[in-house]
Amino acid sequence: MFSNFDETNKDVVNIRQLDSVALQLLVDYIYTGEIIVTKENVQVLLPAASILQLDFVSAACAMFLQKQLESVIAE
Repeated sequence: MFSNFDETNKDVVNIRQLDSVALQLLVDYIYTGEIIVTKENVQVLLPAASILQLDFVSAACAMFLQKQLESVIAE
């Protein structure tokens, strides 16, 4: 399926669009099925999840941001 990519024969592949903290959180999510979205990680986690098409994590980030916005509006 991915045999036409240059990266197929490389031991290391650089993914420059992804923040290293976000990538570690997403790898942990893939192995555990658990993700913790916080104010500190949501801004790097959402775009990384979107790039990697991890829809559950993207939705969790969106829900977190919506709750944050609702709490600000309620003040």
